[in-house]
Amino acid sequence: MNNNSQNDMYDINKYSDEELFNILDLNSPTDRELEARIIFLVHRYENMQNKSGDELAEFFKQIYNHFFDTSDDEDELIEGFGEDTQSGNIHTNADYALYDYTGKDDPNSVIVNGNKQIVGDMDLGNAANTISAVNALRSNKYVDPLKYYNAPTSSQLINIDESKDEIKQRNMGYVVEKRTDDIGFTKPLDYAKDKLNPLLQQTIKRVISIDSQYRDNKTTFSTDFTFNLSDPLKDVVSLKLYSIQIPYTWYTINNNFGSNFFYIKGTSPGINDGTYDYKIDISAGNYSPANLVTAINDTIQKTKAIYPDVSFGDTNISYNENTCLSTIKMDITKIYNETSYYLYFPSWSNPNNSSTVNSVSNYYRKQSIPGFLGFNFQTYYPNIIYSSTLPKIASTASDDSGLLNYTIDNTNNYFTIIKYIGPNEYTSSSIVDTSFQIKLSLSGLVSRSQLVSDLSAQIHNNQNLINSSISRIDIVDPSLNDPSLVGIGYSQFQLNIKFNRATTNNIENSKAIIIFPRETNQTKIWTGSNSCFRFTNLNNELNNIYAETTIIKQQENTTLVQSSPYIYLKCKATGYDISMNDYKIMVANSSSIGYSLTEHIGAINNGIVSTNNSTKTSKNTTGDFNIDATKTYIDNNSKFNISVDINKKFITDMYYLDLTGGIMQNILNLSGQYLNGVSDLSGSGYTFSSTFLQNGSGYTTTSNYILKIYPSRLNYGNQNSGIITLPITNGTTYSTFGDLQTAINNAFENYVDSAGSHILSGSNVSFSINQSNTNFINATFTITIQKNITQNQYNIRFYDSSANDVNGNLISYGNGTWSKLYVDSSFCDIDGYNLSNITTSTTYSVLTMSNSISSNKIRFNLTNNYFILQPYESGVTSNGDENNIRITIPVNDSLGVPIDYSRDSLLSTINTLLSANQYTAGSSLDVYTINNNDYLKFRINILKKYTASDFRLVFYDQFSFVKCNAGSTSVKNTTWDTTLGWILGFRNTTVYNLSEYGKNGDIVSLTGDTTVSVNLFNYFLLCLDDFNQNHLNDGLVTLSPKITEISLPSYANKYNYTCDPVTGLITYNANSTDNTNYSKLTKQQLYALTETANSKRSSSVISNSNISAKGYGTGPFVKDVFGLIPIKTAGLANGSVYVDYGGTLQNQERSYFGPVNIHRMSVKLVSDRGDVVDLNGSNWSFSLICEQLYQQKPTNGGSGKK
Repeated sequence: MNNNSQNDMYDINKYSDEELFNILDLNSPTDRELEARIIFLVHRYENMQNKSGDELAEFFKQIYNHFFDTSDDEDELIEGFGEDTQSGNIHTNADYALYDYTGKDDPNSVIVNGNKQIVGDMDLGNAANTISAVNALRSNKYVDPLKYYNAPTSSQLINIDESKDEIKQRNMGYVVEKRTDDIGFTKPLDYAKDKLNPLLQQTIKRVISIDSQYRDNKTTFSTDFTFNLSDPLKDVVSLKLYSIQIPYTWYTINNNFGSNFFYIKGTSPGINDGTYDYKIDISAGNYSPANLVTAINDTIQKTKAIYPDVSFGDTNISYNENTCLSTIKMDITKIYNETSYYLYFPSWSNPNNSSTVNSVSNYYRKQSIPGFLGFNFQTYYPNIIYSSTLPKIASTASDDSGLLNYTIDNTNNYFTIIKYIGPNEYTSSSIVDTSFQIKLSLSGLVSRSQLVSDLSAQIHNNQNLINSSISRIDIVDPSLNDPSLVGIGYSQFQLNIKFNRATTNNIENSKAIIIFPRETNQTKIWTGSNSCFRFTNLNNELNNIYAETTIIKQQENTTLVQSSPYIYLKCKATGYDISMNDYKIMVANSSSIGYSLTEHIGAINNGIVSTNNSTKTSKNTTGDFNIDATKTYIDNNSKFNISVDINKKFITDMYYLDLTGGIMQNILNLSGQYLNGVSDLSGSGYTFSSTFLQNGSGYTTTSNYILKIYPSRLNYGNQNSGIITLPITNGTTYSTFGDLQTAINNAFENYVDSAGSHILSGSNVSFSINQSNTNFINATFTITIQKNITQNQYNIRFYDSSANDVNGNLISYGNGTWSKLYVDSSFCDIDGYNLSNITTSTTYSVLTMSNSISSNKIRFNLTNNYFILQPYESGVTSNGDENNIRITIPVNDSLGVPIDYSRDSLLSTINTLLSANQYTAGSSLDVYTINNNDYLKFRINILKKYTASDFRLVFYDQFSFVKCNAGSTSVKNTTWDTTLGWILGFRNTTVYNLSEYGKNGDIVSLTGDTTVSVNLFNYFLLCLDDFNQNHLNDGLVTLSPKITEISLPSYANKYNYTCDPVTGLITYNANSTDNTNYSKLTKQQLYALTETANSKRSSSVISNSNISAKGYGTGPFVKDVFGLIPIKTAGLANGSVYVDYGGTLQNQERSYFGPVNIHRMSVKLVSDRGDVVDLNGSNWSFSLICEQLYQQKPTNGGSGKK
């Protein structure tokens, strides 16, 4: 391009207005838009500082001159330009920027604090000083910038000394004209123009009212919305908060912050997986402390109805108005029983294999507990009953569906399920919890398939049952794979009954029995070998498990008992050693088959019971034996034992009194039918009364005894015991009747017979003054006599006519039945054995034989000496099997010697272990007989009881308290100090493990650490976004927590971290490489990575000892804060409007760097927690004072004026 063409390009006269608009990239601009665009381009190309930039800058200055008339009043200056009245030229900031700051005579510079400054960049002082500064500029004088504060008005500019500059130039945005006089005056000036902020010299103020009820979208929060102004605000200099009106409809308990709920969470294995967490929440609202407590209690009551499988008992919260503290009482019970468990034998051998190996009979049966006891399978469920066997399903399928073999009517179309309170088996006197029938809908002739289908439907539809069924299965056990097992190759029905925990009571020792109706017709449905379902019994206890194979015999051989043997207990107490006080325990003869060992022991025990029954009277209802402790049994060493507990009593009825000659008659005047030695005391009331004269001189005894007691003449067995004389010193004087009373009572209490027994303990006299005649004393005499004889005063002897002669001498020990029990021969001789020789710490004496009985025995090792009651239902199952109930049989005795268990000793040991276990107390293994064959019944009673100590109160953790807050686009984890626990005063920790406040079974009470406080907010923040950046973002400064986390180094890779299951610490893969240079990590790097990762781990339980800043709220971090509004709600009723227009509120102002236009705003009312305030649908409003520059309207025509 030649020079002429290039000059034409920069010649503004060659362009039309439309072409100039296109160059400026504008379309029908306003005057303000046009001016701003041109000034922007001028400044842009001036800053390029090269020839092309200068040419373009000059070109755009000409465009400015073309569109805007710059010869008007000096008030009408454009931003960034000054007017030269002498030359008519326009001087820009760029012109001044070209001045060389090298000489002292720089026309635009002054020396400020020793430094050269450009006046246009200075923050000058007041109007007069501003003029002085300009004059100082002209003469290059020193200017102190701290003297200048306010800018001069247009009229004040005449004070500037124009003689010191030959041209008029623009400094600080003011027109500086040359003057020849020194006349000056000052006037207050609000604004001064400079190249950054070309403000006009006049402002106006307007009131802006913002009311949320007029927002566009009424469905959004009233405290967070965007709106357009009805009249755009132009040239805004500042906004000031004037007033605010907020209805008091926000809630003190607000669900936005997690402050309306807490959790009761299971902490023990089985209930610690989150399934059994109970949320106690209240509706958001305003509460007083008392009302808050009431609301929580209401929720607890509702929770009881929602979760019927757990009992919350008397769980509640209370409030003490005197201390302002709240107390939570936790009374929780959650019960599971045996229907949530199954029986599992880890070690199993076949009970049907009776082979002899290495001369050991029943070798295979003796290799495991189930083999020895007769269990054919490894697992058994105590909520299932099984039928007897049928042919395989496939073999009867055609008949089952095609033959109508069964008749249904009202007598057999149901069965009954009774849920009762155990642990003992059901009887007519059992306490019934609930009872219901499963009733068939069919009638008439039906097939087996129809019956099964209909029964399945009825069971499924019953609301009391869940996961229950009737099914027919082929008996098979692939894991054992032994065809000799009972039932293999056949099928059977199994009736599975499981109670619905949500609709039935879950109470301690709850048991169930299924009762089938007694059917009389030919085609039975429920029981019998020809019935449809083939169940064996009418009554079926669900928690009874029956072994399929006979239990191994205690002994291989039986004992024939035909000689009527007996055990003789002979009394040897002095005065009582007569036959009337002896006991003869008869053993019934056996059948011709003989007794098994179990039957033999049972026959002896039956004789003990029968003998004791013969001693019972109306005044001795339990008999002379403590029957629970008097019995025979085989111990774990297969030795025969007899335990004896005798308490033979001679009571008051078996004696008579004689007061003749004693002081009871001489002084107390006691006499009568039962006191004169004629009648025994059986007909008396044992209490006698009299009166005697009060003697001020005292009471002197005239006899050496108080009374005499004689055995009854009716021969109760004490007739040879002798006379009891109660002594007292003759001639002794007692000064008061009280002293006499004490002496007599001491004599009764201290009397001891020849055997050392206090047989008169309880007898006494009592004296009182006669109220009718105070000269007399009332006397009341009560007599109590009891002489006890125990087993220690007896000899025991085992007699059998086959072994003893008629006099009792032992002549042939081996022929007697007692030898089969290995009773010591000396015990069978005429003198027997003195039971007082047995040392015991109990009330009973146990005589143990010396030799063991030959029997089937089993010896265990550590792999086969236990079985497990395994949980399978949610609520008791756990990952670590903590709720498994393992019953372990001792392998060795206390001396380390292996134990050989007989059948009975094994059962006794297991029963002892079951009774000692807190979860299985009430369980037992018992032998029962069918057709002379012994089978085992295992009655399982399990009580797994969770109480308050198995739970924890969770007021805050980092997982459960995540809420989607109003106005947020993501979830937020609430903080400790906004939770309901904090409000209730529980502030020492966020989680209270109730086991630390009470033991298992206790009701736990927790009292708050500080007072209840229902105030949540202290202030609100008004956030106003005017979509302008010409001001500070906000004016809010809050506290910030200390940064305590260490960021991972660059060479870390999160995928290389693993958790050590032993220590619980995070470790880093030692074989990993540095991500930055792909080399192996050093030991120092590995250590740093490990320590950094573990330092970030913190307990989810926060307490005063481990609380970090993260646990508390961090304060509001919001943008565009316009004002802070303190909340003063004292005495303000709910729903009332909170109004504030005070001076403190009005001090909150937003000032802009330059005039701005505001068309649209966004407003948000934020709480001191940093969340949008929820007014629950209510509207609010506030008003602003808007300060704007006053401006003239643009003139009509091609150009505007500014």
